[in-house]
Amino acid sequence: MKRNLFILVSLILSAITFSACDPNHSEEIDYANLVVNDWRLSTINDVYVASDKFIIYNIKSDGTMLRALCSSDGRWMENTNFRYTINTHYLTLEGTDVQGDEWVIELDISRINTKAMTFGVKSIKKNGIQQVADNNIYSFVKNEDKGYAPKLVGIWQGKEISANASATPIFFVEMNGNGMYSYYKMNAQTESWEIAFQAQYYVYGEILAHNYLNDNSQQECHCWTIYVDDNNTIRLKAVGTDGNLKEYKFNRVDGIPQ
Repeated sequence: MKRNLFILVSLILSAITFSACDPNHSEEIDYANLVVNDWRLSTINDVYVASDKFIIYNIKSDGTMLRALCSSDGRWMENTNFRYTINTHYLTLEGTDVQGDEWVIELDISRINTKAMTFGVKSIKKNGIQQVADNNIYSFVKNEDKGYAPKLVGIWQGKEISANASATPIFFVEMNGNGMYSYYKMNAQTESWEIAFQAQYYVYGEILAHNYLNDNSQQECHCWTIYVDDNNTIRLKAVGTDGNLKEYKFNRVDGIPQ
């Protein structure tokens, strides 16, 4: 009888200890305050994502949030009309994106602190229709504001300096304070610098996202990590889907050559 009682007490204590040590979904975690942060997608299933796959969540204390990512049609989409609710470890995002699609996304947070958040997707609804949720584990990291946005404003001479790049041409970029930029390239016939296209850019902490027209005039969006060497020199780095690193160096100039 004493032996059976001892075993019963041991099992109860073990269950209590296991519950108290479980790092997931602890009642002591202040989810509501911890989710309020600027976040960037870092890994999916512990694999680092390519730079163009970055997703930005800027979650505010008033229940509103910014959600930004590269859309399937090659445009960078910034949505400021999303809202969120938090119920213990369940984070629900609701809003309409710039394409007019209505979303309800429920996330199940497994781990969170002031610098990182990990979750799975519990359910997704698009325009009221239930979607198939994946089984991926998404990890976001804090995307700290480093005050880079005003430092990017100006005219820059750029050149690719990736390890495998050779004889890459220079180009010019004029970054305006209104979130638009102009891309200049040499017209071989007139031997003058001309605007190839104009598009939007966005700065989130140390991340630069921008829309772009490729050589076939097709819409693309790209994300880069910003490195400010000094007020007159910046570098942009990005990891491609092939795992290779691309790097560009920009020097501030007074104007576009005539």
